[in-house]
Amino acid sequence: MEFPISRVRLQKYRVNEAKTVEIKKRVKKELETICKGIEEKVSTTDGRDYAYAITEYVKFGDSGLFYSPANLVRTDGFLKELLEAIKETFPDCTIKVNAQESYIFIDWS
Repeated sequence: MEFPISRVRLQKYRVNEAKTVEIKKRVKKELETICKGIEEKVSTTDGRDYAYAITEYVKFGDSGLFYSPANLVRTDGFLKELLEAIKETFPDCTIKVNAQESYIFIDWS
């Protein structure tokens, strides 16, 4: 939850904002995984690209409900948000997704 927060936002938090906050957390976690993978690749090889396998979790979200401190929220996939975060984190790299949406390719060559 981000503060300051108005009465109206608090009243509608469960409906509108809990999901957004949870997606931000999940994007951050996946982005950390990607950054660690790239860091490992550049420190151990001469490779100039990285392939991130898109999981069902990223693409479609949870099949059920997850517990959030605010409420129970049905999650959806967050691939679009993850791609935006990758583009912000690696601004001058080429970012591509294959046709089946099973991999994200990050190329810094």
